[in-house]
Amino acid sequence: MGTATVEVSGAHATQWAAELHAALEANTGPDERVLPVEVERSAEMVVAVIGLVFAGVGAAKTLWDWWQAGRREGCSAPG
Repeated sequence: MGTATVEVSGAHATQWAAELHAALEANTGPDERVLPVEVERSAEMVVAVIGLVFAGVGAAKTLWDWWQAGRREGCSAPG
């Protein structure tokens, strides 16, 4: 069993995190969990955090697929 935290930041952080959360939830196995999105706001930035507990590579593939789809729509990796 592994654990991970995914942070999504920027002007569209809440929307992107909700989309990623839905994709992760739709693809979780019986022993896996996706925690609710937590949104942290400051004057400078919005950060949405998703906690994961996963048992295999399915979560990694879901993250990769989501990221690749977003890049076609103009998302970019942090610099």
